[in-house]
Amino acid sequence: MEFEGLPNKIFNKIESYDFNELIGCIITEIIKTDAEIFLKIKNRQFAIMHIQDCCEDVYIEDITGNLDHLLNYPLIMCESCNNNRNPKTYHDTATWTVIKLATIKGYVTIRFCGDSDGCYCEDANLYLLKGEEGE
Repeated sequence: MEFEGLPNKIFNKIESYDFNELIGCIITEIIKTDAEIFLKIKNRQFAIMHIQDCCEDVYIEDITGNLDHLLNYPLIMCESCNNNRNPKTYHDTATWTVIKLATIKGYVTIRFCGDSDGCYCEDANLYLLKGEEGE
Protein backbone atom coordinates (compact mmCIF):
# COMPACT_ATOMS: atom_id res chain seq x y z
CA MET A 1 0.00 0.00 0.00
CA GLU A 2 1.34 3.43 -0.97
CA PHE A 3 0.64 6.71 0.81
CA GLU A 4 0.76 10.24 -0.57
CA GLY A 5 2.57 11.49 2.55
CA LEU A 6 5.26 8.81 2.31
CA PRO A 7 6.47 8.91 -1.29
CA ASN A 8 8.61 6.03 -2.53
CA LYS A 9 7.58 3.81 0.39
CA ILE A 10 5.29 0.82 -0.03
CA PHE A 11 3.99 -1.17 2.95
CA ASN A 12 2.47 -4.62 2.54
CA LYS A 13 0.89 -4.94 6.00
CA ILE A 14 -1.20 -2.56 8.09
CA GLU A 15 -1.90 -3.53 11.69
CA SER A 16 -4.43 -1.84 13.97
CA TYR A 17 -2.74 -0.30 17.03
CA ASP A 18 -4.12 0.99 20.34
CA PHE A 19 -3.51 4.70 21.00
CA ASN A 20 -2.76 4.01 24.69
CA GLU A 21 0.25 1.91 23.68
CA LEU A 22 1.99 5.08 22.46
CA ILE A 23 2.15 6.63 25.94
CA GLY A 24 5.83 7.04 26.82
CA CYS A 25 6.93 6.76 23.18
CA ILE A 26 8.92 9.52 21.49
CA ILE A 27 7.82 10.77 18.06
CA THR A 28 10.82 11.76 15.92
CA GLU A 29 8.99 12.74 12.72
CA ILE A 30 5.47 13.85 11.79
CA ILE A 31 4.08 14.14 8.26
CA LYS A 32 0.59 15.55 7.66
CA THR A 33 -1.58 15.23 4.56
CA ASP A 34 -5.24 16.22 4.08
CA ALA A 35 -6.42 12.86 5.42
CA GLU A 36 -3.50 11.25 7.29
CA ILE A 37 -0.94 11.90 9.99
CA PHE A 38 2.23 9.80 9.85
CA LEU A 39 4.34 9.32 12.97
CA LYS A 40 7.84 7.86 13.14
CA ILE A 41 8.62 6.24 16.50
CA LYS A 42 11.78 4.13 17.05
CA ASN A 43 12.18 3.33 13.34
CA ARG A 44 8.53 2.24 13.18
CA GLN A 45 6.03 4.03 10.97
CA PHE A 46 2.51 4.71 12.26
CA ALA A 47 -0.45 6.31 10.53
CA ILE A 48 -3.52 7.98 12.00
CA MET A 49 -5.98 7.56 9.16
CA HIS A 50 -9.14 6.00 7.80
CA ILE A 51 -8.93 2.89 5.64
CA GLN A 52 -11.22 3.52 2.69
CA ASP A 53 -14.09 1.07 2.28
CA CYS A 54 -16.13 2.52 -0.58
CA CYS A 55 -18.09 5.75 -0.77
CA GLU A 56 -17.25 7.47 2.52
CA ASP A 57 -15.15 10.63 2.79
CA VAL A 58 -12.82 11.04 5.80
CA TYR A 59 -10.43 13.96 6.19
CA ILE A 60 -8.63 16.05 8.79
CA GLU A 61 -11.05 18.86 9.61
CA ASP A 62 -9.00 20.70 12.21
CA ILE A 63 -5.77 20.61 14.22
CA THR A 64 -5.54 22.62 17.43
CA GLY A 65 -2.03 23.06 18.79
CA ASN A 66 1.40 22.76 17.23
CA LEU A 67 2.38 19.32 15.89
CA ASP A 68 6.05 20.21 16.48
CA HIS A 69 5.36 20.19 20.25
CA LEU A 70 4.91 16.41 19.95
CA LEU A 71 8.43 15.84 18.63
CA ASN A 72 11.31 14.46 20.72
CA TYR A 73 9.46 14.27 24.05
CA PRO A 74 7.66 11.23 25.52
CA LEU A 75 3.91 11.19 24.93
CA ILE A 76 2.02 11.66 28.20
CA MET A 77 -1.45 11.50 26.61
CA CYS A 78 -2.61 9.59 23.57
CA GLU A 79 -6.33 8.90 23.19
CA SER A 80 -9.17 8.82 20.70
CA CYS A 81 -12.93 9.27 20.88
CA ASN A 82 -15.74 9.30 18.31
CA ASN A 83 -18.91 11.33 18.00
CA ASN A 84 -21.64 10.30 15.53
CA ARG A 85 -24.28 12.76 14.39
CA ASN A 86 -26.60 13.22 11.46
CA PRO A 87 -26.24 16.90 10.60
CA LYS A 88 -28.05 18.29 7.57
CA THR A 89 -24.82 19.85 6.24
CA TYR A 90 -23.20 16.44 5.62
CA HIS A 91 -24.39 13.27 3.91
CA ASP A 92 -26.73 10.88 5.71
CA THR A 93 -24.30 10.30 8.61
CA ALA A 94 -21.17 11.93 9.96
CA THR A 95 -18.55 10.80 12.47
CA TRP A 96 -15.95 12.94 14.14
CA THR A 97 -12.85 11.20 15.48
CA VAL A 98 -10.93 13.33 17.95
CA ILE A 99 -7.32 12.38 18.66
CA LYS A 100 -5.65 13.94 21.72
CA LEU A 101 -1.87 13.82 21.97
CA ALA A 102 0.36 15.57 24.51
CA THR A 103 3.94 15.86 25.71
CA ILE A 104 5.36 18.15 28.40
CA LYS A 105 6.01 20.61 25.55
CA GLY A 106 2.38 20.92 24.38
CA TYR A 107 -1.05 19.51 23.63
CA VAL A 108 -2.53 18.76 20.18
CA THR A 109 -6.09 17.84 19.19
CA ILE A 110 -6.64 16.40 15.71
CA ARG A 111 -10.26 16.25 14.54
CA PHE A 112 -11.14 13.98 11.63
CA CYS A 113 -14.54 14.25 9.96
CA GLY A 114 -16.09 11.38 8.04
CA ASP A 115 -19.37 11.32 6.17
CA SER A 116 -21.24 8.78 4.07
CA ASP A 117 -24.67 7.43 3.25
CA GLY A 118 -24.62 5.52 6.55
CA CYS A 119 -23.47 2.17 5.14
CA TYR A 120 -19.74 2.63 5.79
CA CYS A 121 -17.40 3.20 8.71
CA GLU A 122 -16.33 6.86 8.92
CA ASP A 123 -13.77 6.91 11.73
CA ALA A 124 -10.00 7.33 11.84
CA ASN A 125 -7.72 4.94 13.74
CA LEU A 126 -4.08 4.31 14.53
CA TYR A 127 -2.18 1.79 12.41
CA LEU A 128 1.31 0.37 12.47
CA LEU A 129 2.66 0.18 8.91
CA LYS A 130 4.76 -2.94 8.41
CA GLY A 131 6.64 -4.72 5.71
CA GLU A 132 8.17 -1.73 3.95
CA GLU A 133 9.63 -2.91 0.66
CA GLY A 134 13.39 -3.01 0.79
CA GLU A 135 13.44 -3.97 4.51
